[in-house]
Amino acid sequence: GLGLEGRASAFANRLPDPEGQKRKKKALFSEENVVDLRPPFKAGIDTRADYLKACDYTTNCLSSVAPKRNGYLEPWKFSGKASGTDAMREIEAAVRAYPVGQRTVDGGGFEVKEVDDDYVYTQFESRKYGYIDDVEFVLDTPRKNGDGKVLVRSTSRVGDKDYGVNAVRLNRLAADLRAKGGWDAPPITRQSSPRYWDKNCEASGNNWEECNS
Repeated sequence: GLGLEGRASAFANRLPDPEGQKRKKKALFSEENVVDLRPPFKAGIDTRADYLKACDYTTNCLSSVAPKRNGYLEPWKFSGKASGTDAMREIEAAVRAYPVGQRTVDGGGFEVKEVDDDYVYTQFESRKYGYIDDVEFVLDTPRKNGDGKVLVRSTSRVGDKDYGVNAVRLNRLAADLRAKGGWDAPPITRQSSPRYWDKNCEASGNNWEECNS
């Protein structure tokens, strides 16, 4: 379950607490809670999209299998890679190199929880309150020439808004992959995700550059 579990053990790479401030015990959610992410296996499925969940009708979630008006995130496309597995290793490397606290988000650190040839799952934590976000990457069926796409999902466990955090996180990872080359991972903008940004820009006081893009 996702109930309160007391003081959670912090991720090893979290930023230190500012002097005089400690994590808010009452709001912490345990990093060890088991969360059902992928739907149960179904025999005969033809697409990896069936292994990723969509979003509830909230604005704290982005997913490549969500409806267009409810958190839809365009899959990240790759080209010229040795294989789909090679593309997934580049995503894993980008996640592991993610700068904790960039743009003031994810100061609680992160931990890669599961990796295989076609899946990467990571938990990210907010610094002050210890809320956990779940981020997944699933390899869709790649073409034989080393081109293909990756389905992405980033979601908060609580609330109906995320104040832009999921998009800010994914935008950094996408930018790092684009800089590497061979990736078409577009940023999440107010034009591409209007409902998400309208709600979260209002909640955050238009605090992000994406709110004005």
